[in-house]
Amino acid sequence: MPHTLACDRLGGPLTLASESPLRRALYRALHDPLTGLANRGLLMDRLTQSLARAGRRPGSVAVLFLDLDRFKVVNDTMGHAAGDRLLVQVGQVLRRQCRALDVVGRLGGDEFLVILPMTKPAEARVFVARVQASLREIEKTNPEFGTCTLSMGIAESPQHGTTVSSVLAAADNALYRAKRGGRNTVEVAEA
Repeated sequence: MPHTLACDRLGGPLTLASESPLRRALYRALHDPLTGLANRGLLMDRLTQSLARAGRRPGSVAVLFLDLDRFKVVNDTMGHAAGDRLLVQVGQVLRRQCRALDVVGRLGGDEFLVILPMTKPAEARVFVARVQASLREIEKTNPEFGTCTLSMGIAESPQHGTTVSSVLAAADNALYRAKRGGRNTVEVAEA
């Protein structure tokens, strides 16, 4: 099944199997090669756009910074190929739980970012619960990975900032509070 590129300005979905070499190059430039999710550059662009839209009309944007717990253990004991398989599966879980207007991407390593436009932190927790339930399916189908959990930090614009850097910093600080709290924990940024 070809990967769909969400940023076709002509109105139709682009696929990696498209005829145009330019389209294939654009896809590779904007997506993580392992998971097919948005890469850091595309994430920052989409977050900038979401924050600008939220600034023009009432609404908020929830930003979730996620870190895969125990990933180093999987990578070190089972090898990088197993770690890559786990990252791909987690990426698929995140993508399946997103709405059409949401953006999910991999920042690098075992870190993911989810942008939920028109969403408050309380609503983002519903997304979190769906993700956590879906992660349990990975444990059932791939017991060799052991317990599969994510630590998550949630920030909301405008409450926790109105710029990309301020919202990301708030979400990142919340993530590290979650990790210090024992992993498999969700923290909302402090006002």
